[in-house]
Amino acid sequence: MRTEDGHMRFRRTPPRFLLDTWNVHGATLEGSARTNNLCEAWNNAFKSLVGHKHPSVWTVVSCFEKDAAMVEAEVLRVRRGVPSVMPKRKKTDSYQRKLQTLCREIQEGDKTPSEFLDAIGELIRLD
Repeated sequence: MRTEDGHMRFRRTPPRFLLDTWNVHGATLEGSARTNNLCEAWNNAFKSLVGHKHPSVWTVVSCFEKDAAMVEAEVLRVRRGVPSVMPKRKKTDSYQRKLQTLCREIQEGDKTPSEFLDAIGELIRLD
């Protein structure tokens, strides 16, 4: 909202989501997922399973059945003790380890917040 003299006036409102909702520090330290990439992966896999943009209802139902069968097979493998095969790129694994190290260092006081942000900035690559 603009005041009579043309300046912007902001009112202080509480954040829509609490810090704990979107903070990924703990997930980084645990090596857990920090993004919704698992959801994106499922969407992409299901899209390729369907095979085209405007499938019929019967095609979609059939694809859901196939997906359910694949999930059931994965559950059986896990119950038998066979580890789940999740392809990991070496680059992603290396990036995750670097982030974990940086998070541990700031948590233990080995790095200042400024040093931490500088190190994070060096990790980011803009292609």
